[in-house]
Amino acid sequence: IDLSYNKLTVFPVNILDAVSSNSLSLNLGHNQIDEISTPLIRKIWSFSKLDLSYNNLKNFTINCDFINALLLNDNQLAYFSTPNCTIDRLSLSNNELTELDVAKISSLSLSRNIRLKKLTISDASDLDTLVASDLSANVITMETLKNSTQMEVLDLSGTFLGPLQFDTFAEMTMLK
Repeated sequence: IDLSYNKLTVFPVNILDAVSSNSLSLNLGHNQIDEISTPLIRKIWSFSKLDLSYNNLKNFTINCDFINALLLNDNQLAYFSTPNCTIDRLSLSNNELTELDVAKISSLSLSRNIRLKKLTISDASDLDTLVASDLSANVITMETLKNSTQMEVLDLSGTFLGPLQFDTFAEMTMLK
């Protein structure tokens, strides 16, 4: 379902009542949505792709099992948490995040979130891509990434990291 570029201010959640797909692709990008209504949050979905980029979202919560790609770039999100959801690719660049808490993730993009103070990744064992350029705070630590042995892409340019040890990247043998 592609409803992008429609100047929507509210998502018409009732259109999903007729959808029986177990793996839904929904594009709501480039609208003016400032809130996702409760019925979407209460249902349990398995999304192949959920694109809410370029909207006016300040808060976002979803009850899901798995999302292949969740795109929330260029919103006004201050807090993001999906405690029970496995996300393959999460894109949160250019928001106003102060705190980020994700369970299991493979690819994370959170560049230009200069207010970010706390980053929690419960399971970083499958994390292969982290793009976190242009963060001003020291929230990316090796403790955060200690189990990221599958890491292939790591972009921390323009981010204050603090001192690194000689063997900081020793376990990240897959880095390109």
